[in-house]
Amino acid sequence: MHTRCDAFLRLIRELAEAEEDHFCHSGMLRPITMQQIAEKMHVNVSTVSRAAQNKYIEFQGKTIPVRSLFTAALRSDDELSSHSVKQRLRVLIQAEDPDAPSSDEAICRALAASGIKVSRRAVAKYRISIGISSVERRQQMQ
Repeated sequence: MHTRCDAFLRLIRELAEAEEDHFCHSGMLRPITMQQIAEKMHVNVSTVSRAAQNKYIEFQGKTIPVRSLFTAALRSDDELSSHSVKQRLRVLIQAEDPDAPSSDEAICRALAASGIKVSRRAVAKYRISIGISSVERRQQMQ
């Protein structure tokens, strides 16, 4: 039991170090995988997986699953995670004019203008995964 607690504390320390910008400066999550953390901790990836399983942390008044801190890079050479793109997508949609919601293509162009190049299909996939309706549905809701 003591070893599992130690593994969890080491995991949280590694995540806090890797995601310092996110936790200390409200930056976006950087892409980091369980494999990368396991290598830093010098343990098997299954140890990291077990340590993160059914564990939550409280951050900025929200309870978040530890597993949600693991995100893959959008592209293999990128410092941008899919999680951060989803956050940016959510912000763009929340800021849109409710009477004239943005299409996936318009959102794609807005993201590209801010340096995030993703396809329209990726925008649609991310929008659906975070529970945001299509432009037609958002228009009907008004």
